[in-house]
Amino acid sequence: MAADIHQIARWLHIASGTGGFVLGFLVACAPKFGPLGRFHRYLGRLYAICMLLMAILSIPLAYRLGSEILLIIGVLTTLAILFGWQAIRTFKSGKASLRSLRRHIILMGASYIAAWTAFLLTNPVLATGQWFDPHLHRYGPTVVGTLLISWYIRIRLPKLLQQK
Repeated sequence: MAADIHQIARWLHIASGTGGFVLGFLVACAPKFGPLGRFHRYLGRLYAICMLLMAILSIPLAYRLGSEILLIIGVLTTLAILFGWQAIRTFKSGKASLRSLRRHIILMGASYIAAWTAFLLTNPVLATGQWFDPHLHRYGPTVVGTLLISWYIRIRLPKLLQQK
């Protein structure tokens, strides 16, 4: 019975994570403002739901594996998604300024980075380092994701807000 629950949780984790990876890419590419901004909002909600399910399920799965790093990533991803969602709701309510929008971008981006890091560390082919340097798996998503988030907040976001 416990093995069945573990398998169900594992497959739900994989399915929701896969959906989150695809949706995360689409959300990042979708227009944020204007008439087509509704696609970003709709896909963003789906992304948050998929990633939240994936992250919550990762916590007991990581605990069962005895992996502290995956447990930490699961907890931090869950928190990033929840606080990222809360930040954009604060921004939409008009109670906060550009700071909430930046916080939303940073936290949602961090959730995507954390999920990719965990995926690369646990994928049997990639985690063995047969194709890439194992340090690339651990630090690559953080370096690339942080550079993209920084570029977006400093360069792209001000231009979008001027057009809005």
